[in-house]
Amino acid sequence: MGSIGAGSSLKWKGLFIAGSFLQISYPFEPKKNKIDRQPLLSGRPPSPFASPGRPVCPAKRPIHALTVPTPRFKPIHSTETQYLVCLMSFRLRIPQYSGKDGTILLASMLPLTVLLNIFLFGGRYFAGAAPFLSATAATFLVLGFAYLYYTYVALLLARRFPGAERSNRRLLLALALFLLSDYVLLAGMLRAYDALSFLGYRYLESDLLVIVCLCAILTIFLTFLNEGIARFAHYKRTLRETEQLRHAYLQSQLMSLKSQVNPHFLFNSLNTLSSLIPENPDSAEAFLDELSKVYRYLLRNNEDYLVPLRQELAFLRSYAYLLRERHGSAFRLEVDVDAATQELLLPPLTLQFVFEDMLEQNALSREQPLQVRLGSMGKTLVIRNNRQERIMSERALSGDANLENIREKFRLLVGKVLHIEDTPAERIIIVPLIAKPEGAVV
Repeated sequence: MGSIGAGSSLKWKGLFIAGSFLQISYPFEPKKNKIDRQPLLSGRPPSPFASPGRPVCPAKRPIHALTVPTPRFKPIHSTETQYLVCLMSFRLRIPQYSGKDGTILLASMLPLTVLLNIFLFGGRYFAGAAPFLSATAATFLVLGFAYLYYTYVALLLARRFPGAERSNRRLLLALALFLLSDYVLLAGMLRAYDALSFLGYRYLESDLLVIVCLCAILTIFLTFLNEGIARFAHYKRTLRETEQLRHAYLQSQLMSLKSQVNPHFLFNSLNTLSSLIPENPDSAEAFLDELSKVYRYLLRNNEDYLVPLRQELAFLRSYAYLLRERHGSAFRLEVDVDAATQELLLPPLTLQFVFEDMLEQNALSREQPLQVRLGSMGKTLVIRNNRQERIMSERALSGDANLENIREKFRLLVGKVLHIEDTPAERIIIVPLIAKPEGAVV
């Protein structure tokens, strides 16, 4: 009985140390209450989760005068039970390469642990609960550490050699490092067992050769298994993003088509043109020329995924000319974008959707003109306008939908979205721009 009790204590302490070694964090913290959690009645030991240094309520104070919070845990008196609760409360931080690393770790390392211990210790491994649990914990600790270390190495190599075209080099380098690490870790484990005379083990070179070969086969298999799972997950994610991009593109085409035949914009433009013809024929001719540029751009660019910013700005200048002729000094536009930024790419008609939303959201008047400023900041286009909101309408809500579609399109293309920041005085829209691929002609 004495040996079983000592072995049981060794069992729990070994599990507790193993949990601490595998980068595990204890998630629970005692609540900071004004009154200590210690029981008011004398003779009971304090809770192991109570914080030191807190004043204890005097026992002579009446019970009804005290406000004692309900403890989260029942008092624990057994040392082994405390070890178990702490171990169960820990949370493994397993690095994720394939997304199934925790399952693969348990499914592969536990059987391998039992198999290696049977080979190394023979019948002594099953001599009792203490030898079985202590040997299992020790060997699993080494193998689990090796698996986590290999996962970290695989993640570092994936960042160093990204892309499918460099996967062969990445796999060969990973396997070389893994197999070398197998030999070092297993040799160190056997030498440690021999030095400690763990379960009476004595080191043999033949033992090292056998378990190194066995672990090498499993290492190669698990490496290709994790790589296959990771590639399949990447393939599914790519399909999903492609479908989302296709949906966003179709939505963008639909919005472009609506813009081409937008009766509100067209009728307003024709009304402005009809009023200019008798009053100022030269201005009417210039207005008609800019109107034709706007509709030419709308008709020609609804099939492209990306266009240079300079084309969008040229379209915007024509679009702004029409707005100024219609609203006069109630609309003002300033453009200050450097030449290098103008060569970056963005989805076509982005600026049109942004400006349509801007016009729908804000009131225009000569006393309080809508002032819009465009500038560049790194690889982004910054659009600022003063806010003078008017009552929301159905068309204004439609403008919000257009902005959401553009944000989704940017998220799928460059992994970023339009950043919109509203203050009481102004709205700031930051549009991420896309670098032109080398050798591409746009």
